[in-house]
Amino acid sequence: MTAEEGLNTTPGQKNNVLLRRDPEEEFFMLAILALKMQHTESQEAEFIYQVDSQKLFEQVKQIKLPFHKWYAWLDTKF
Repeated sequence: MTAEEGLNTTPGQKNNVLLRRDPEEEFFMLAILALKMQHTESQEAEFIYQVDSQKLFEQVKQIKLPFHKWYAWLDTKF
């Protein structure tokens, strides 16, 4: 039995499993969403639409910042 067979998925579900986003990227994007929601309540709302989430994710990976420090790092960027 292969690892893929051990997932007990139907053919349609197999595609969903393969298309899942990287867990680190998903966590990062959720942190950005939380900060956007928080900052939307203030006058800084215009700036929120200019935030490039993918670019910030690339930066955090480039500087090799541990994931548990991402939220605080992102908060400084906002």
